[in-house]
Amino acid sequence: MPLVPDARLQTAALEHNGSLTQGTFYTTSRVVRTQHEKTAAQQLAAVILEMETYPAASVYAEASIPWVAVRAVSDPVGDPLPLDFARYLTPSTGQIARLRMFRDLLVRPGIWPAFARLARRSRCAARNLACWVEGYVEALVESSARGSLGP
Repeated sequence: MPLVPDARLQTAALEHNGSLTQGTFYTTSRVVRTQHEKTAAQQLAAVILEMETYPAASVYAEASIPWVAVRAVSDPVGDPLPLDFARYLTPSTGQIARLRMFRDLLVRPGIWPAFARLARRSRCAARNLACWVEGYVEALVESSARGSLGP
């Protein structure tokens, strides 16, 4: 079932940064690793393929809490993931078993450049998203104080 974000929050996000790409997210239950899988997912007409938004948004929607989702992309469609990260997920916590992952990396030096690129992009995406969210929240607070965001 599609979930629709709050129109006011979405408009505020676009006004805060007009260079955002607006569109449908497709949430999957597993890591999509290969370029072939990612390309096939494009047939869904989604601007992003991810794993987290739908579960969170459905909780907010069910509780009638306004929500909007903004994502920063670290692995574009053309880049396959260097590892099958699902193999390293700890089911009870959802965390990556880093020691096991790094052990596997040590014996596969051919994927080190792709892994380093992904790590660099992930750090950059996280920084960019954090800065964006900080500015967005400030803009929402200012709009709310002026009464321009509405009830």
